[in-house]
Parts: sequence; C-alpha cells; structure tokens
Amino acid sequence: MARIVNRLTQAGAAAVALDILQQEPDRTGPASLLQQWQARPDLPALRDAVAKLPDPDTEYATALATGPTVLSFALNATPGGRPPLCKVNFSYLGAAGDDPSAYLFQLPGITEALPAFEQAAAGNGATNTLPDADGIIRSVPLAVAYQGQHCGSLVAEALRVAQGAGNYLIKLSGANNEGYFGAKTGLAAIRSAGSSCPSTPRARSCSTIPIPGRNDLPPSLNSSRRISIFPFSQIRSCSSARPSKDCATSNRVR
Repeated sequence: MARIVNRLTQAGAAAVALDILQQEPDRTGPASLLQQWQARPDLPALRDAVAKLPDPDTEYATALATGPTVLSFALNATPGGRPPLCKVNFSYLGAAGDDPSAYLFQLPGITEALPAFEQAAAGNGATNTLPDADGIIRSVPLAVAYQGQHCGSLVAEALRVAQGAGNYLIKLSGANNEGYFGAKTGLAAIRSAGSSCPSTPRARSCSTIPIPGRNDLPPSLNSSRRISIFPFSQIRSCSSARPSKDCATSNRVR
C-alpha cells in the first residue's frame, strides 16, 4: 500500500482517497510475525532476523503523511468504538439552538483506521451510503455524526483535501431565508473552500461527481490537478516494478 500511495503522490494526484477499512496492523510486520510465532522452538534465533525487517505499517504511515491522502471509516449498527479522528472543524450558519446532529447520518458503532494511520493522513471520511427504497444508491451523505462529533464523508474529504480547504461550513435551512421546498428545517448546503454543495435536509447530496476529461471541476482544481478514478487492478500495475504503458501515459493521475 505504501508503494501505491507513493506512486499516486509522485504522479501528482490532487487527492488519494482510500475506501479501505484499515483497522488492523499488517500481519507481515515484525511485531505481528513474532506474535504469530510464539510457539516455534526456534523463536529466539528468529528474533534478530525479524527485527531487521522493515515495518510495513511504518512505511505506510510515512507514505500517508507525504501525500494528499484521505482514509475512511464506516459507521455500523454494533454499538462501540472510539470516535474517528476528524481532521477539520465544522462551522454552522443557521437558527440559534438548531442542532445539526439531528439531521446527520449516524449509527451507534464504528470501524475506524489505526490511530497511526489516521494521524498521518490529511483527511478521514465516512464511507456509508444511503440506498433509496428501491435499493439503488442515488446520493451519499456529505457529513455524519458519531458520539456528538461531526465528520465529513469520504467524498467530501477527498474534495476538501484536493482543494486544500481548512474547514466545513454547514448552512442550516432557515439561515438567510434558506428553505427546502418551503420547509425551514434541516440542512441546506455544505461548503468547503470554493465549493458549495446543495444538500437535502439530512446532508445527502444528489450532485454529480466530476468525470475526468470534463471541464466542470471547481475553479480551485485547475487542469493540472484533475481527479481521476482508477480500478484497483490498474493501480496495482502502476505500483509494480515495471508499470504498464497506460500507467505511464494518458491514464496517469493528474
């Protein structure tokens, strides 16, 4: 993973969003290997050799820290789990006393990345989706709430990191005469840097995601820092010792 993140960073990615839950240490790391080999009779002889091995988790955390990376967490229905490390603050514009938490997606449990990874990454967002009644996903939460803390979604965090923004502004319905089909309740929009995204009262966005090659990216994302979406198989080819031709030419992340 460290090699993948490094290659994407070197290619000039505006943001590297990882929708992989990374809550466990690498099983091939020195500490994990020694734990797995506790019953081996030759463990004393192996300790010195294992101690010389590089720690993949340390290498990965270093890669996360040097790139525009965004990790992910997922809220779930099983109660428990520490709050995620949300990287920036939320500001609120709206009626006094109106609690945004009442309108944000929330569940009692969470699966989050290892603390060292969270601390190293530039962003951290929720991967939860909200299917409609027919099971089709047409929108995603832009923000979620967990134990009273507000965090951006993976999509929102990827855009924030790509823009270099420092915080979010949630505009409640009712602020400056904002309304949602005439009802002054819930959320009206979420803003980060130069982008303001209209939302439903419960912070769901129906806006389309910019497609590589189109010219509708936010102004703060100039043509030299496009957002591209790669299938994992292609990312693996780009991280190999001999990258594919596609990786090295027109399909690279800009």
